[in-house]
Amino acid sequence: MNLHNISVISRYETRLLRRSWLFRIFAVLSLLTIVGCHLMLQSNMFFYQWEVTGLSSSIPFMNVYIFNIAQSIIAIFLAGNFLKRDKKLDTAEVIYVHPMSNADYIVGKTWGIIRVFVSLNIIALVIALLVHVFASESPFALYPYFFYLFTLAIPSLIFILGISFVVMSFVRNQAVTFVIMLGFVGVTLFYLSESVHGAF
Repeated sequence: MNLHNISVISRYETRLLRRSWLFRIFAVLSLLTIVGCHLMLQSNMFFYQWEVTGLSSSIPFMNVYIFNIAQSIIAIFLAGNFLKRDKKLDTAEVIYVHPMSNADYIVGKTWGIIRVFVSLNIIALVIALLVHVFASESPFALYPYFFYLFTLAIPSLIFILGISFVVMSFVRNQAVTFVIMLGFVGVTLFYLSESVHGAF
């Protein structure tokens, strides 16, 4: 694999994602939902509940948990859609003129998606940190913010992108892939969340 090609493709994908109205709407709705949950459940402003604020890790955990749900749903659409989108809009012609392998292309596109989502996740965590410090009685610790980013947010993003690519490559039908992956996320959230001590 050529690192230069991967870097060029990932920067290109990052710019495309940031200009996408679907992603912008997702980002705004996700951040508003997260802020609303923090203010309603974990701040001193509305309904203070010690059960979700008693630990210093409570606020960052809820932040990452809620963001992961939204991130999984939108990542499924992005992973299943980016190859079809490129063919439809001819937006990949700029990078197709350069010699590159399929691995460079897929890794570059995936790295571009990961970069955008990680930056958005960091923004969400900074918002949680501000609520934690200025509007909550929960004891503050910085370590859980980094811990949950690297042990929950990033691994779940990589997993959902990877499994979406695999399902898409086997099924070869975008609509069926969406149904399968959304069904997987729904079953995981509503039926498997307590199984095997929350491993799913």
